[in-house]
Amino acid sequence: MNQELSRYLQSSEFRNFCDVDLYTMACNAAKRIIDTMQTEGLKPAKRAQIQSITSIVQAFQMEGLLELAKSQKDKNSKKENKQFWTLIYQHIEDLNDQNSLRPFVRRFLSERHIVREEKQLESKAEQSRQKTLNNEAIWALLNAITPDYIEHFTSHYYYLTLGVQHG
Repeated sequence: MNQELSRYLQSSEFRNFCDVDLYTMACNAAKRIIDTMQTEGLKPAKRAQIQSITSIVQAFQMEGLLELAKSQKDKNSKKENKQFWTLIYQHIEDLNDQNSLRPFVRRFLSERHIVREEKQLESKAEQSRQKTLNNEAIWALLNAITPDYIEHFTSHYYYLTLGVQHG
């Protein structure tokens, strides 16, 4: 792991980031997902769907959550569940949405000069090496923030759907 990133992950600044910035982002994501489902006339996902997120993250971190979301959105026959997992997957992976986790993490690491723009390098070999280093840093931070992020997300999702009949 990149030494700068490793130091950052041990810092009080990182803990504050998890407690404040990630909390806000996770709460906004939960609200956006619920609002989108309601706009489409769908009920919120059942608790079992949310609980599966926590279990997967504990065992397999972000890669596990992405795999779960991808498989559930592709196979789930219940409309509410299919849409819920599609929105979760998009929230993590959508490179065109600046509110998605992956672009957010890349931007965050770029601002700290941990991730660097590959296209500015001259040779293809340097670009390829930098791309690999960037991806390693992005995944390291994603995995580091996932437990806190998911805790914030699921708690707020439950809060927002208290008293709401689930799909």
